[in-house]
Amino acid sequence: MENKREWMQKYTGKVCPKILKKLEKVKTASSACIATPSGDWNYEVRCMYGDRYTVNLASRTCSCRRWELNGIPCAHAISAIALTKESPENFVHECYSKEAYMKAYGPIIYPLNGEHLWKDLKQGPVLPPETIKLPGRPKKKV
Repeated sequence: MENKREWMQKYTGKVCPKILKKLEKVKTASSACIATPSGDWNYEVRCMYGDRYTVNLASRTCSCRRWELNGIPCAHAISAIALTKESPENFVHECYSKEAYMKAYGPIIYPLNGEHLWKDLKQGPVLPPETIKLPGRPKKKV
């Protein structure tokens, strides 16, 4: 965890590198989509195979629902984002940000002593719970 923490502190991007790779793949797939503005951050996106999707950049939703499921803009959303001249990285969910990564890897996990240095509590072994007879007729053994 220390290695990941140090590596991410040196990283300069806003979004984690693996998410950037996924975003780049989606950007290339977005070339098959054409977005048309409908007003108030709403867009109609037509794809090469005749499919139509509605994208709302303000609520970060697309009718294909990929954006809501994984937090990364889908190809339809990226074609709409391209019309606004903004970066798609600004529309990625905050759980993929560098700050969220640093929060996850920020706490230190302290090492433990070996088992031979543990305190002996003079208690017996931990036993399984007692079995309880359930109500109703017992099932047949096959």
